[in-house]
Amino acid sequence: MSNIQLDLKVQSFTWTLILLAIPVCAVLSVFHGCDVRHPIDKRSCLKGSVQACVTVGDAYASVHPDDLAYLFSMIFGYHHAAKTWYGHACDLGSSTGCYQFGVFSRSSGDDWFTDSFNVEDARKGFQRACDAKVADACLALGEMAHDASDEAQATHFYGLACDGKSAEGCFNLGLARWAGRGGLSANAHEGQKLIDQACTLGDSNACKRLNNHWLKLDLAVEACADGGSTDACAEADDLKEQSKSWPP
Repeated sequence: MSNIQLDLKVQSFTWTLILLAIPVCAVLSVFHGCDVRHPIDKRSCLKGSVQACVTVGDAYASVHPDDLAYLFSMIFGYHHAAKTWYGHACDLGSSTGCYQFGVFSRSSGDDWFTDSFNVEDARKGFQRACDAKVADACLALGEMAHDASDEAQATHFYGLACDGKSAEGCFNLGLARWAGRGGLSANAHEGQKLIDQACTLGDSNACKRLNNHWLKLDLAVEACADGGSTDACAEADDLKEQSKSWPP
């Protein structure tokens, strides 16, 4: 047998093993049975190291869709694996772990054989992280409440997010305050202050809204009605006139 024929047989045998291993590992992916990533950190995590659990979760979460490894991440259930290890971190008291556990519970990712989506898991993870003052977790709870048409809960969590300097939290709370949603009384001035805060924190939508004609009109009318200067009343009259042909 020539060396070339031998090489071809070895290559064929190797690919056969790989093709046989993929479905087996896919089934075992729930338990990460074929995965040898970060074995030391995994052992440390299971012995109670919070940082090790987060490190392993980050390793599974960091595979980029443009990477060749992304195909294997879908086969071997990396999204589910990230959720699992972040869950261990959360159980050990890591607010980062709890937040990421919520994030990876909120979608199924691209895994082929495992499904991480679980609304209750997401809510529990975000709640624990929000209780630990993670603003993005409070924002996520507000968004979930909004999606469930519970505006009172949404504004509550947007308020907590805003307290934690979440630009989007302040923006959403400002809109609710301005319009009088979620049990809040309508107050254009207070709404504008919150939207201004969101803009200062870097929310581009908030900055755009500050220049909105209708917000300017509401503020001018309110200022005039509250005994404001003649300039405020003149501005209100001018904006009302402009409103007849708005948008320009």
